[in-house]
Amino acid sequence: MLYSLLIVCVGCATACAIFVEPLLYLQLEPETTTPLNCDNIPCPLIFKPVCGSDGETYSNACVLGAENCRRGPADKIFIEHEGFCPPGQQETTTTVRTSST
Repeated sequence: MLYSLLIVCVGCATACAIFVEPLLYLQLEPETTTPLNCDNIPCPLIFKPVCGSDGETYSNACVLGAENCRRGPADKIFIEHEGFCPPGQQETTTTVRTSST
């Protein structure tokens, strides 16, 4: 059985939020043929860095959520705090390509 994600609310903020708290914003629609494309998540181009539990700084919470989508549920990253990760942790800022549609 194939599942796709249906966004219940629309808008850039919601598209971002679905990957932080997906159960609040999504419902599963059975028998559809469009899988979630984790490489083309429409994250906003807003720089509001967050430190992930993997020690990596992400440009915003949506980008961290997109990384969670790519990794899958077994390797989930949590937001440790807003802002950059402290020195001594991995110090790269991760960004994702945004959708042009």
